Parts: sequence; structure tokens; C-alpha cells
Amino acid sequence: MVRSLVESDNLLLSTNIHHARQADPQGVLPIRHYATCADGSLDMFYSKEYPDQRPISQTWIERNQLLWKYLGDRLKLIFPEAYNKLPNIVLLQSLQLLWYPWAGAAINQAMTPYRTLQHHQDWNDYKSAPNAVVPYGDYQGGDLVLSQAKCIIELRPGDALIFMGSLICHGNTKIISGIRNSVNLFTNKSNIDWIRRYLVTRRKRNGGVAVGKSYAWRKYPEQEQEEEQGKNTPHKMICRK
Repeated sequence: MVRSLVESDNLLLSTNIHHARQADPQGVLPIRHYATCADGSLDMFYSKEYPDQRPISQTWIERNQLLWKYLGDRLKLIFPEAYNKLPNIVLLQSLQLLWYPWAGAAINQAMTPYRTLQHHQDWNDYKSAPNAVVPYGDYQGGDLVLSQAKCIIELRPGDALIFMGSLICHGNTKIISGIRNSVNLFTNKSNIDWIRRYLVTRRKRNGGVAVGKSYAWRKYPEQEQEEEQGKNTPHKMICRK
């Protein structure tokens, strides 16, 4: 599965870079974000790079589909509550979760002895959902540092780590030789906020009653009483703030 990442890496290198991240001790690292995301409105959309770089971006994701499924299965075993909650977003028919059950991925490329990922914390990620990171390439060094845990993890090509990137500051030790790349799967907090905004707005537009699917829905006692009397409409559920 990781061999597929290496073999398809040239596809990404042929596309333009929209973003760059500061590197230690100098320079910047090319970074791509392919994600399904939201802003402060009721809109949900793909990050700019994904549609701009199609069909290459889509082909790259599809070629590595077995890896994304493997990581999702591991998440389901380790954090079943997070696994069940993350994909519980009703999207427009034209959208999908590109990295099911995660909503997005940051692809960091071309880390060398002169350019290493700076230590950082993913403040905008959903705090109840872990990240999954997979390094690939031919390199020595570049171990993963988890600052609050006070530990250094030697991640070699083919390894994967699921951890809380929104709660733990992380980065890499100096790369001794070679080139290190990595894929970091995540779900942005804005996606979860979007669910709440969307459901509350629909409730207001429907006179306090909304129809939909989300973990935020539950039946209220008055509805249960109506069901017993056979007077309720089964598909209507009141949105919980």
C-alpha cells in the first residue's frame, strides 16, 4: 500500500503548489490540502487545490484507496466513537468525503536535511477525532516528536500513527539523509460546526421542526408520547441545540 504512495508521488510533483509551510532551519515545504471543508456559512465545498488539480488529484487519491481504507479500519478499532461520528455528515450529492471517514489530508513533500517540518499543533482540527500520519520516501532520521508526551517515535516508511494532532504539539527531528514525505489525514472543526449551523437553520426555517440525519438528532418526550397515540409524523425530529 505504501509502495503505491511512492509510485504515485510523481503525479503530485507535476502539479502547482498553492501553499507552503515554514521549515527548519530555513526555507519552505510544499504542502497540498485535498479536503471537503466548510466556512462560516451554510456552504460545504472542496478545498481549492483538489478541483484545480483534477484529474491528477482524483487519480492520486484513487490509486491509494486501499491505504485510506486500511487506516479507516484501524481507526474503527481504536476509536469507534470517533469513527462513527466523523462520516455522519449529510453532503450535497456533488460532494464526498475524499478520505473516508476523514474529511481531508495534508500532503507534506520534500523534507530534507535542510528542510524539516516545524513543530506545530493543529488547532483547527476537531478535538474529538485523531489524525493519521503515514510517512513515505527514502530517508534516515525525521522521527516524529510528540512534545507534551515527551516522546520521540521512529516512523519508517510503511509505518502509520494515529494520534491527537489537535491536542499534541508535533514535528520532526532533523533528517540525516534522503527525502521524507508524509500524508496527514484530518477532520477540520469547521466541518462539525457546519453540522450544527445547518441543522439549527433548517429548524428555524421549518417552524422549529427539521428533517435530516445527524448524531445531533434525538426524539423529545412529547414526540414519544405522540407516537404512542399514533398522531406523530415519524420522519420529523426536533433538532437538539
